[in-house]
Amino acid sequence: MDPSKDKAQEDRLPGDEAGHGAPAADTRQVLQIISALHLVKMNLSMYPDGHAKIDESLDDAFLTIRNILAGNPEISIGVAGGTLMAGKTPLDKRNAAVRDYAQCLTDLRIIYFKLSRGLKKTDLIEFNRILSSKPSDIWAMGTTETVLAKAGVSAIEVKTLVVADFHLTEEKNITSADGAGHEKDEDIWWRFVKRSSPTSVPGAPKAVPGASGSREGFHDVLRILNAERKNWGAAVAHYEKIMKDFFFEVRSGTSVSAERYEELSRINSLIQNLHPDLKNQLLDAAGRQIAQQPEDQLSLDSLVVFPQEMLEEMTGIMKSGDSRISPTLIMLMQKMQDAGKDIEIIGQSLDEPVPPKSALKDLLKEEKGKYVPEDYNNILKESVIRTPSEALPDDDIFPVAEYMKSLADKNIIIRICRLLLDIMDEDADENDYHAYATNLVRLAPELIKSGQFDLLADAIDMLHRHSGDRSAFKIRQSALIALNAFSEADMIELIKSAVLDEAVDVEAVKRFFVISGPHHMNWLFDLYLERSLPPSHPIILILQAFGKEALDRAIKMLSDGNPQKVVRLLMLIRAFNDRRAVAAVRRSLFDHHDRTVTRELIEMLLQFNDYTVKDLIKERLAAMDHEEVMQAVNTICTHRLTDMMEDVMGLLTTFVIHDNNVLLQIRIVKEISETGDPAMLPCLERLAARWLTLTPARLYLIKETLYEGLKNFPHERVRNMLEKGKRSPSKKIRSICAAILMEQASS
Repeated sequence: MDPSKDKAQEDRLPGDEAGHGAPAADTRQVLQIISALHLVKMNLSMYPDGHAKIDESLDDAFLTIRNILAGNPEISIGVAGGTLMAGKTPLDKRNAAVRDYAQCLTDLRIIYFKLSRGLKKTDLIEFNRILSSKPSDIWAMGTTETVLAKAGVSAIEVKTLVVADFHLTEEKNITSADGAGHEKDEDIWWRFVKRSSPTSVPGAPKAVPGASGSREGFHDVLRILNAERKNWGAAVAHYEKIMKDFFFEVRSGTSVSAERYEELSRINSLIQNLHPDLKNQLLDAAGRQIAQQPEDQLSLDSLVVFPQEMLEEMTGIMKSGDSRISPTLIMLMQKMQDAGKDIEIIGQSLDEPVPPKSALKDLLKEEKGKYVPEDYNNILKESVIRTPSEALPDDDIFPVAEYMKSLADKNIIIRICRLLLDIMDEDADENDYHAYATNLVRLAPELIKSGQFDLLADAIDMLHRHSGDRSAFKIRQSALIALNAFSEADMIELIKSAVLDEAVDVEAVKRFFVISGPHHMNWLFDLYLERSLPPSHPIILILQAFGKEALDRAIKMLSDGNPQKVVRLLMLIRAFNDRRAVAAVRRSLFDHHDRTVTRELIEMLLQFNDYTVKDLIKERLAAMDHEEVMQAVNTICTHRLTDMMEDVMGLLTTFVIHDNNVLLQIRIVKEISETGDPAMLPCLERLAARWLTLTPARLYLIKETLYEGLKNFPHERVRNMLEKGKRSPSKKIRSICAAILMEQASS
């Protein structure tokens, strides 16, 4: 492999290969896209096809992505290290939308996806349906790319992790030693097995016929695998494929050759000598494949390929410490014990077989909820396997006081509520359901105070479903009563306090309100209008989450005569970035008399390049109030409306300058100079060339401001003006020009 080519590939982002060069979007735009797509995917899993919530979130996502694609022909989003990438910048993994969406993409081994112009709503919904599917269902139909193509999705391109995309740096050395230079990349592990000596691998079974090598060959294998970190992904993916194929043959009753058993045993023995990070990835892959096997089809023949220490370590890292040990793996080790293997697992007796129904129930509980705090779970993971000689930990090894912190009321309440939701979603009888719902409402205030809006959203969604689809009348009534409790005044006051906290998880709060319904908009609008909040405050983002319904309500409220409220409503309407609102806003406010309202209206019309905005600005330029005039001049300079500079120049009279106009003209010249925009220089050059006046002292005051402002422009563009200024009759103007020229020369 060419090292320079390797380096170039490393420096290139996913999606930047030939034919995939899409400009990277900034972090804010990518975060908007992911939040919108995550809401679509979440609604697809929560509501039936055709539900209004799905259509609403799809419309919002489509509008958001279309607006971003208007400035970028393509948007590429990478997936690396369990998070999403905007260019080379990782998005914040603490954001629930980023974390969940990255997990869905990772499950399908997608390393980047690209959105292109021409995107249709059907593309978005099909893409998110695929992400919501089980990976096994997708792979049964082919690769993710082919499934997208069959669904007719043309404007979304994905790239998945394929072993063939990886190349081992020292692969040529290995294949040449065995005369197998023609082997494919999918044969990575088989080449390593041939390279290593069967007698040199600790714990390896008898030699594979035809295998050759030495102790040096074994160390070469370890050195290559441990040193080439960039190839670990390929090694893990190929190893998982080997395990999947092996168990498929075992389940289907296909006769597995002795050579196959021995080669796989050799690979598993080799794992124990690898780098700890790579070893843990391989053990996790093996444990995942074991857990997927039917309990009644595991046989002792399938266990001989696993060294005992490998199985023991597997139990400690399964599920990355988030759940209990898989019952399937426990049963597998039980069978090994029955065959004479000496394995002891603390915390679960293997003296009695685990009934299949019990094991299945435990496995389902692992998927539905996690009831053990993380810090306790880590201790259990480290202590899950003991040899008979190991003593129980004393107080120094097990700091009880430290781990008592996880028994705080907040943590216990959260787990109790999660348990209540799981039980209520099962077939609880009417009386029990009413008791559970009552307790859930009693605990809700504590959840609100601790900011657990994701859990609250799950509760509201479940109660909505039960109030409509449960057959028992008393259960439907209990669900409705619990729902109504979240709209009571005391509960609303608690929610208000929570959403005013800028540290709250905005995405979780938005989901809570969208699921709860639009009846919360009344008090949210009141809260927004009575407080001065920054544009990124959670309340503004929550109101935006309600979509068109909130936008229409904001437009109707513009009839309120209070200028302060009207300005705040205009700021909110601008945040929606919806052109459909322009005509209605213009009709309501075009002739408004308040200066602050007019300024905000002009900003909105400029945002959408409305044809009436220049007429409105010209009216402000002709106003008698100097503050209104300066407001219009500031707008022209800020937005670089160079075609309106003639109107500004009309305000700069030079033949006769009255005392009451001197200050206004100085402010106008200063405003133009502070832009530093070369497009404004022709206006300043014309003003500097004027000399005929009946009020020379006042004209020189204006020109002094003009020449002082030339330091804001590119040096080469103002040099001629400064040279002319050095010959001015005004001593102060000559001094200003000389100082600027000297400063430019020194820089």
